[in-house]
Amino acid sequence: MDAITTRKLTKKYKTKTAVDAIDLTVREGELFALLGVNGAGKTTTVRMLTCLSAPTSGEAEVCGSSVITAKEDVKRITGISPQDTSVAEKLTVRENLEFMAKIHGYGKNAVKERADKMIATFGLEEYESSRAHFPAAGSEN
Repeated sequence: MDAITTRKLTKKYKTKTAVDAIDLTVREGELFALLGVNGAGKTTTVRMLTCLSAPTSGEAEVCGSSVITAKEDVKRITGISPQDTSVAEKLTVRENLEFMAKIHGYGKNAVKERADKMIATFGLEEYESSRAHFPAAGSEN
């Protein structure tokens, strides 16, 4: 099975083409890296593959699910961690987990259940009401 398949996947912003007709196949279990200079379209490609941005044209599938017609299926099986922290520092650990569950389309009851499960799985009970603050690099706080 193919984990990722793209056919002429393209993203345009007004007059700028960020991703130009990428054809790509990544097999299940294969280790794959997307490398390129700044502005090459790496982040835009990942955003399309995780349904955070819609393609302008072309197609893409993640584990057989279309990023265009089966967004909920793709979101359910993917996750993304940007190079900058994606944690909202003003929210508590629980609020961050619930926020992410809402982004992924979980309903009100499921949001609480998912947050409860993640807190238990990762042993975060002691921290769930604490703000998700990370000290700056080199800081002793």
